[in-house]
Amino acid sequence: MFEKLIPIIEKANKIAIFTHTHPDGDAMGSSYALKLALTSIGKCCKVFLLDDPDASAFGLIIKGDDIELSLEDCDLAIALDCADSKRLGMYEEPFMSHPNSIAIDHHVTHVEFAKSGTVYSDISSTCELMFNLFKEMDISINKEIGNNIYVGLATDTGNFKYSCISGDTLRAAGELIDLGVDFASISKAAFDTKPKAYYDLMGIAIGKLRMVCDGKAAALYLESEDFKKAGIKESEANGIVNIPNSIEE
Repeated sequence: MFEKLIPIIEKANKIAIFTHTHPDGDAMGSSYALKLALTSIGKCCKVFLLDDPDASAFGLIIKGDDIELSLEDCDLAIALDCADSKRLGMYEEPFMSHPNSIAIDHHVTHVEFAKSGTVYSDISSTCELMFNLFKEMDISINKEIGNNIYVGLATDTGNFKYSCISGDTLRAAGELIDLGVDFASISKAAFDTKPKAYYDLMGIAIGKLRMVCDGKAAALYLESEDFKKAGIKESEANGIVNIPNSIEE
């Protein structure tokens, strides 16, 4: 799958890694897994992370040492988990102007924008793609890299509930658990631990829940004032948007 991208990555010495706005567990997990993996084989890497990351996932990510590295000094720019260049936010222009760029993504809606090569696949997560990339590059996946991959696998599959998973997804997760990744703590922090403000916002959301289309569909909306009233940031409120999905048909 990565036969065209691997020589580009191997040739580069200084690598800038980007992901999408409001980065979630898969975005951060894949970015920092790639950083740690490439650093382990002698590359200099920096993740250019955008503001307002998912709070619960951010605390689970192992980031490694931060280094001073500007995009101008990098001979390769990599975009992860971005369906299109607009998702790069403030980094869209510098990424698009870089002469050597690749993109790796799992969204079926991906619109190619990288100059040097792209891999996208209808797979559970970009973290699963990272797992496969490291295998193809013969990079050893240690516990720290595995932790970051597992965070993305779990969060992008709803803790392995969504139809996007395959046997390969579960086999990858199993291999990471065998490495010693603390899957129970990740699951608790990502899915079962919320601040009180989260439930205050949930109460507001349920109050706005409406059945539409003769009761065949449910909808809700939240405004910026709702977040202010509850005392919570949007990045801390992932999951509330899925409330309509839990209503019995």
